[in-house]
Amino acid sequence: SSRRPQALRSGDGRLFVGPDNGLLVPAAERLGGIAAVHELANADYALDIVSRTFHGRDLFAPAAAHLIRGVILRRKTIFELEPELRRLSIPTLVMVGDQDEPCLEPGLFMRRRIPHAGPVILPMSGHTINIEEPALFNLHAAEFLTAVENGRWGSWSAT
Repeated sequence: SSRRPQALRSGDGRLFVGPDNGLLVPAAERLGGIAAVHELANADYALDIVSRTFHGRDLFAPAAAHLIRGVILRRKTIFELEPELRRLSIPTLVMVGDQDEPCLEPGLFMRRRIPHAGPVILPMSGHTINIEEPALFNLHAAEFLTAVENGRWGSWSAT
């Protein structure tokens, strides 16, 4: 399924785990709104082998266990890291796919806060742009590294 696994924390502190199928958001909104959302993409929070018949159980049960322990939602969201982002003084390339809806706004948020950041939005691409468009991804990464190495990355200077 193309539905991404996610964890939500409602405004009143309740936790929800499930696919992004539209059911968790209304529930969380009725309980004080959505305080935090995290995509469950870290393989450390899933079983190594996922069965074909109980995929949801194999994926969401380990994630729920980590949520109960406070592991996943203890991590700050990118929006909570604004002061740290503003202090970054290194060249930064922010790359996202235009079809990766959950990452477009965070990517633009980072671009606007990191002093020496530049965006690349790959067309017709999702979350795994390095796999979906490897040549285009590598081209932009190489151009970024070359620009930095030659002192041509905006106002950034190594001195």
